[in-house]
Amino acid sequence: NKGRSKIVPIESIDLGSVSPALERVRLSHEEFDQRVRSLLQDSKTVTIRTDPATVFGMIKERFSAIHTVYEVVDPERTTFLGEYAGQSAYSKAFIGAWVKVVGSAAEGQVELIMYGEEEASVTGLLSELVELIETREDWVA
Repeated sequence: NKGRSKIVPIESIDLGSVSPALERVRLSHEEFDQRVRSLLQDSKTVTIRTDPATVFGMIKERFSAIHTVYEVVDPERTTFLGEYAGQSAYSKAFIGAWVKVVGSAAEGQVELIMYGEEEASVTGLLSELVELIETREDWVA
Protein backbone atom coordinates (compact mmCIF):
# COMPACT_ATOMS: atom_id res chain seq x y z
CA ASN A 1 0.00 0.00 0.00
CA LYS A 2 1.50 3.28 -1.10
CA GLY A 3 -1.25 5.46 0.30
CA ARG A 4 -3.41 5.27 -2.80
CA SER A 5 -6.96 4.07 -2.52
CA LYS A 6 -8.34 1.53 -4.92
CA ILE A 7 -11.99 0.72 -5.52
CA VAL A 8 -12.91 -2.69 -6.82
CA PRO A 9 -16.56 -3.22 -7.74
CA ILE A 10 -18.07 -6.47 -6.52
CA GLU A 11 -21.38 -8.04 -7.36
CA SER A 12 -23.89 -8.23 -4.54
CA ILE A 13 -24.99 -11.69 -3.49
CA ASP A 14 -27.89 -13.00 -1.42
CA LEU A 15 -26.52 -14.68 1.70
CA GLY A 16 -28.92 -16.69 3.79
CA SER A 17 -28.18 -17.60 7.35
CA VAL A 18 -28.85 -21.27 6.62
CA SER A 19 -26.75 -22.59 3.77
CA PRO A 20 -23.28 -21.40 4.82
CA ALA A 21 -23.75 -22.58 8.42
CA LEU A 22 -24.87 -26.14 7.67
CA GLU A 23 -23.08 -29.33 6.71
CA ARG A 24 -24.40 -32.56 5.20
CA VAL A 25 -25.64 -35.48 7.30
CA ARG A 26 -26.11 -38.51 5.06
CA LEU A 27 -29.23 -40.45 6.05
CA SER A 28 -31.61 -42.79 4.29
CA HIS A 29 -35.32 -42.00 4.17
CA GLU A 30 -35.95 -44.52 6.98
CA GLU A 31 -33.09 -43.16 9.13
CA PHE A 32 -34.42 -39.63 8.68
CA ASP A 33 -37.92 -40.66 9.80
CA GLN A 34 -36.48 -42.41 12.86
CA ARG A 35 -34.18 -39.53 13.80
CA VAL A 36 -36.75 -36.72 13.65
CA ARG A 37 -39.35 -38.47 15.83
CA SER A 38 -37.82 -37.29 19.09
CA LEU A 39 -36.63 -33.84 18.00
CA LEU A 40 -38.05 -30.35 18.45
CA GLN A 41 -40.18 -29.28 15.53
CA ASP A 42 -41.91 -26.23 14.14
CA SER A 43 -44.12 -25.94 11.08
CA LYS A 44 -45.78 -23.43 8.81
CA THR A 45 -48.11 -23.56 5.81
CA VAL A 46 -47.99 -20.77 3.24
CA THR A 47 -50.55 -20.29 0.46
CA ILE A 48 -48.94 -19.41 -2.86
CA ARG A 49 -50.24 -18.19 -6.20
CA THR A 50 -47.48 -19.29 -8.51
CA ASP A 51 -46.06 -22.40 -10.11
CA PRO A 52 -45.16 -24.93 -7.38
CA ALA A 53 -42.09 -26.04 -9.34
CA THR A 54 -40.64 -22.53 -9.07
CA VAL A 55 -41.12 -22.41 -5.30
CA PHE A 56 -39.80 -25.93 -4.79
CA GLY A 57 -36.75 -25.12 -6.92
CA MET A 58 -35.99 -22.07 -4.79
CA ILE A 59 -36.27 -24.12 -1.59
CA LYS A 60 -34.01 -26.85 -3.05
CA GLU A 61 -31.44 -24.20 -3.90
CA ARG A 62 -31.50 -22.98 -0.30
CA PHE A 63 -30.79 -26.54 0.88
CA SER A 64 -27.90 -27.11 -1.52
CA ALA A 65 -25.38 -27.26 1.35
CA ILE A 66 -27.14 -30.13 3.13
CA HIS A 67 -27.97 -33.73 2.23
CA THR A 68 -31.03 -34.47 0.11
CA VAL A 69 -32.55 -37.47 1.85
CA TYR A 70 -35.56 -37.87 -0.41
CA GLU A 71 -37.20 -35.99 -3.25
CA VAL A 72 -40.16 -36.94 -5.39
CA VAL A 73 -42.18 -35.09 -8.02
CA ASP A 74 -45.47 -36.48 -9.30
CA PRO A 75 -45.79 -36.93 -13.09
CA GLU A 76 -48.23 -34.00 -13.40
CA ARG A 77 -45.71 -31.75 -11.59
CA THR A 78 -48.32 -30.57 -9.09
CA THR A 79 -46.86 -32.20 -5.97
CA PHE A 80 -43.24 -31.87 -4.84
CA LEU A 81 -41.92 -33.54 -1.69
CA GLY A 82 -38.46 -33.30 -0.16
CA GLU A 83 -36.57 -34.25 3.00
CA TYR A 84 -33.20 -32.73 3.88
CA ALA A 85 -30.68 -33.43 6.67
CA GLY A 86 -27.79 -31.42 7.98
CA GLN A 87 -26.01 -30.23 11.06
CA SER A 88 -24.77 -26.91 12.30
CA ALA A 89 -21.21 -26.31 11.19
CA TYR A 90 -20.39 -24.99 14.66
CA SER A 91 -22.37 -26.89 17.29
CA LYS A 92 -22.82 -30.05 15.16
CA ALA A 93 -26.50 -30.14 16.22
CA PHE A 94 -28.76 -31.98 13.77
CA ILE A 95 -31.38 -30.16 11.73
CA GLY A 96 -33.84 -31.68 9.28
CA ALA A 97 -36.49 -30.33 6.94
CA TRP A 98 -39.63 -31.79 5.38
CA VAL A 99 -41.06 -29.78 2.49
CA LYS A 100 -44.21 -30.32 0.46
CA VAL A 101 -45.33 -27.99 -2.32
CA VAL A 102 -48.68 -28.71 -4.00
CA GLY A 103 -50.86 -26.87 -6.47
CA SER A 104 -51.14 -25.53 -9.97
CA ALA A 105 -49.61 -22.59 -11.79
CA ALA A 106 -52.33 -20.36 -10.32
CA GLU A 107 -52.38 -21.41 -6.66
CA GLY A 108 -51.04 -23.88 -4.15
CA GLN A 109 -49.57 -24.45 -0.72
CA VAL A 110 -46.14 -24.88 0.78
CA GLU A 111 -45.94 -27.02 3.92
CA LEU A 112 -42.71 -26.74 5.89
CA ILE A 113 -41.69 -28.76 8.94
CA MET A 114 -38.29 -28.19 10.53
CA TYR A 115 -36.75 -30.59 13.05
CA GLY A 116 -33.72 -30.07 15.22
CA GLU A 117 -31.78 -30.47 18.42
CA GLU A 118 -31.58 -26.70 18.98
CA GLU A 119 -34.69 -24.52 19.06
CA ALA A 120 -32.86 -21.54 17.57
CA SER A 121 -31.85 -23.55 14.50
CA VAL A 122 -35.37 -24.88 13.97
CA THR A 123 -37.10 -21.51 14.25
CA GLY A 124 -34.33 -19.73 12.35
CA LEU A 125 -34.47 -22.08 9.39
CA LEU A 126 -38.26 -21.99 9.28
CA SER A 127 -38.34 -18.19 9.52
CA GLU A 128 -35.79 -17.83 6.75
CA LEU A 129 -37.74 -20.05 4.35
CA VAL A 130 -41.07 -18.39 5.11
CA GLU A 131 -39.50 -14.96 4.62
CA LEU A 132 -37.94 -16.08 1.35
CA ILE A 133 -41.37 -17.10 0.05
CA GLU A 134 -43.41 -14.26 1.50
CA THR A 135 -41.11 -11.47 0.32
CA ARG A 136 -41.96 -12.44 -3.26
CA GLU A 137 -45.19 -10.47 -3.60
CA ASP A 138 -46.12 -12.25 -6.81
CA TRP A 139 -45.90 -15.66 -5.02
CA VAL A 140 -48.08 -15.13 -1.95
CA ALA A 141 -51.86 -15.18 -2.00
